[in-house]
Order: sequence, then structure tokens, then C-alpha cells
Amino acid sequence: MKRGYTLVNYLLGLFCVMVLLHVSSLILRILINHNTPFIAQNELFELQILNLYTKTNAVTCDKSLLTIDESEIVFDRERIIKRPGYEILLQDVQSIEFSCSNPIKLIYVYKGNRYELSFEKPKG
Repeated sequence: MKRGYTLVNYLLGLFCVMVLLHVSSLILRILINHNTPFIAQNELFELQILNLYTKTNAVTCDKSLLTIDESEIVFDRERIIKRPGYEILLQDVQSIEFSCSNPIKLIYVYKGNRYELSFEKPKG
């Protein structure tokens, strides 16, 4: 006697598929409606610079170069990068300028908007 799929098997399979679809739709709804905090790329860049700066003992400045300990912050092909290496800190930058007085000012144009970040030189 050959055994095939019965109506019960089909109904059980259909039930499993419907449960999976329902659960996946709930997960998608949660992901779509979930309000994740948004931080702009330039705000993250400023946090990275301040983080580097707070851990330093030596800061030197030039009109187009900021050196924090052994890291150099420079402008290269519409990017602000950190050397050694080539860590891109911010893209889509039109220009950057460093004001080397105290406080040090980092002035940059990002996506058509001008931003300014200033911080005090470390004592010592």
C-alpha cells in the first residue's frame, strides 16, 4: 500500500507557512517603525576628532595639516583623512582650514554647509 500526502499533511504545511509569514510580517513592521537615533556623518567626524584630541599630549597645527600625537589630519580628494594609513574620517568635503591660534579651529565645508570645531591646546 502506497502512502502519499494526506489532507492533514497539506493543512499542517499550510499552517506552518502561515505562521512563518505572520511572524516575519511582525518582525518587518517592528524594524520599519523602530526609531533608531540618527547621527550625521559630520557629527561623528567631530566626535572622532575630539576623542583623538582628549587623549593627546602634543598638537601641532599648520594651515592644511593638524597633527595630534602621531596622527595627521589632512584634506585629500574631497575627504578628511587620518594618517598614518588612510582612514577616511569624512567624505564629500569641499574645503578644510585649520586656525592654529588658541583655541585651535577646524573649519570645513561639508555638503555646501560651513562647520567650525574649536578646542584648546593642551597645557604643557
